Amino acid sequence: MSGIKPSLKLVYFLNLISLFLFLPIAIGGTSASVVPPQPDDGTDQLIVKMRDPSPRDISNRIRALGDSAGVALSHKREMSGSSHVVKLSKKLTQNEAGAVARRLAADPNVAFVEPDKKMHIQRLPNDPMFAQQWHYFETLGGINLPAAWDLTTGAPGIVIAVIDTGIRTHADLAGRVLPGYDFIGDLTIANDGDGRDGDASDPGDYCNAGSSSWHGTHVAGTLGAASNNSAGVSGINWTSKLLPVRVLGTCGGYMSDVIDGLRWASGISIPGVPSNPTPARVANLSLGGQGACSTSFQNAINDVVSRGTVVVVAAGNSAADAASFQPSGCAGVVAVAATARDGSKSGYSNFGSMVAISAPGGSSGNGILSTLNSGVTGPGADSYAFYQGTSMAAPHVAGTVSLMLSLNPNLTVTQVIQILKSSARPFPVGTASDCRTDICGAGIVDAGAAVRASANSPPPPTSPPTTLVNVALATNGGVATASSAYCCGFTAAGVNNGDRKGLNWGYGGGWHDSSANTFPDWLQIDLNGAKTISEIDVFTVQDNYLNPGEPFEGQTFSLYGITDFEVQFWDGAKWATVPGGSVSGNNKIWRKFTFAPISTQRVRILVTGALGSYSRVTELEVYETGNAPAPSPTLQVNFASQANGGVASATSVYGTGFSASGANNGDRQGLQWGSGGGWHSASADHFPEALQINFSGTKTISEVDVFTVQDAYTTPSEPTSAMQFTQYGITDFEIQYWNGTSWITVPGGSISGNRNVWRKLSFAPIMTPAFRILVLNALGSYSRITEVEAY
Repeated sequence: MSGIKPSLKLVYFLNLISLFLFLPIAIGGTSASVVPPQPDDGTDQLIVKMRDPSPRDISNRIRALGDSAGVALSHKREMSGSSHVVKLSKKLTQNEAGAVARRLAADPNVAFVEPDKKMHIQRLPNDPMFAQQWHYFETLGGINLPAAWDLTTGAPGIVIAVIDTGIRTHADLAGRVLPGYDFIGDLTIANDGDGRDGDASDPGDYCNAGSSSWHGTHVAGTLGAASNNSAGVSGINWTSKLLPVRVLGTCGGYMSDVIDGLRWASGISIPGVPSNPTPARVANLSLGGQGACSTSFQNAINDVVSRGTVVVVAAGNSAADAASFQPSGCAGVVAVAATARDGSKSGYSNFGSMVAISAPGGSSGNGILSTLNSGVTGPGADSYAFYQGTSMAAPHVAGTVSLMLSLNPNLTVTQVIQILKSSARPFPVGTASDCRTDICGAGIVDAGAAVRASANSPPPPTSPPTTLVNVALATNGGVATASSAYCCGFTAAGVNNGDRKGLNWGYGGGWHDSSANTFPDWLQIDLNGAKTISEIDVFTVQDNYLNPGEPFEGQTFSLYGITDFEVQFWDGAKWATVPGGSVSGNNKIWRKFTFAPISTQRVRILVTGALGSYSRVTELEVYETGNAPAPSPTLQVNFASQANGGVASATSVYGTGFSASGANNGDRQGLQWGSGGGWHSASADHFPEALQINFSGTKTISEVDVFTVQDAYTTPSEPTSAMQFTQYGITDFEIQYWNGTSWITVPGGSISGNRNVWRKLSFAPIMTPAFRILVLNALGSYSRITEVEAY
């Protein structure tokens, strides 16, 4: 363990001094209205807008549109925005109606088509204390949770691990908690009279004559208190199960216990501990300790993330840089800072570049209400309390992730994090302590927007084509050797022949060491001279080794694969492990390791554990940096342009020669200004004004370009990224997208003091049917834009 003696106790701060802050218990509240679950009641109507908006002969045009797509349509009525309500011949499900809309939208005469969906009042639970849980629904500081509940309240197949002090039995958690496991082995910490065992309940964690926190019980209530049961509080997830993993006891806990608990929660085997029959897709760690991320902690996070577990952690309560604490300073986690009821940064919250996102943690008497126990030291009666801290913020994000995965379990960890960030709500401004994206992450988590985006996220690619050069191949000069070989047909030469499957196993299909249950073993590739490498891929043997298929990322084994190993390179003096190359508990056929370029002449796999008693590898690939053929340029599609179906509109227009359509005609310069060269608002010194682009259906965008008017507007030139204006351009504006309910500012899309003619903004992919430029100020009294583009 880097910088820490193995026997050193790492304390995870409790009570008032660090992650866990408390306020008095509050009981009571008012009932909220009840809305029963809404089925997919489908629709028998569409909303259609034609590119030619005139109503002439519209009935025949709609009928012909349907005939060309093989759908019976009839015109019902004209509606606002030059659109039309169109009747289908029968009611369709939402998915079916969406498919019909996409077919119709392909017609070049159509601007857009959307299902005319049924609207309902938002689903709200009847728990009497829900009204006090401001952190779920209030506009400034809440997470827009009711909008997520309209889409899902959770799925039974998703498990959320609560890696904490354990969970106390509570009426409002009845039926939600799995057995779990107690990982505390030190009796001075355990406070339950024994070591590791299958009882993950919380006996109390009182420290130095203080009170017990019942911290894990509070976290569990936010994640999954029984909801809509006319009792107590509401949890974020109403259906999925909670897995208690007890790692913190009296005065804290050892890092080694936390690491074992995290790996076990994700389904990795731990020596001396029964296997976990219900691996978690989400792990909440509302805990932490001082110091940069250790090698042991980072390796554990790498292992569980590779299995598809999303790790959500508290940023910490020391009002310091989260990078100086672990696990918030580790790579691959979702570190969560805390915000107050008005959306401002909570004064105690850690901050900095390692923070991914923020969520309600409370402050100044406005805490987070959840389940608790009334016992002072040992267990007492069920109770509820307002706590505050980043420990309370983290489960808001973990709960949101559980809803995202409930709706789309195929999401990868990377996709989950991208969606969380891209859908986050912008921080309010004008508070006494504004959050910013450089210190508080992408924004405040928006559960409704995140869950909605999850439903539309495409499945991850399985096996992207390799473009770099595999310098391990025998045909490229790679020479394979091993510590031992079982027999003539299992030599090291079988691992660099270009066959990932392990075809002809036993006859050159891969390497098999010679000694049962003797580790470590090693497999080495000597490269043809020094190479600069940035990727190593390891393939182990499939269960069906006699008839193997082409491996894919995510494919698992259960019989013969290597479970624990180091991916190493020769640094000229010794073997060193590549970044992230220490693996334990592996169950993947294919493990890919990417890292900053390393120069070396040889690599090896040092195997320290495997199923089936032996080390078995079918292929080892090593990719050289810089020798790949230049990639073909990516064809970007400007979805905002008229040629691609974009329809522009604006809040006001100065005159016919300054209409919104001049801002998506493909001309960035603003040629013929005043005669179709761009948009000009109507009223002097009137802000905000907005220029909006509706796409021809929902599009995934990751870049928006805004071009404002040049000083020399009568003789403009092609804009460059360095071109400035001094007279007429827009200076303050928001780049926003429509999330189905409201306008959301894209990450980094709040611009002030602009002087560039061309502002380009890139961000994580967002799915939306429309975006807009909300102009807040400009030189020359008016809003003026020559072109907007969205890619």
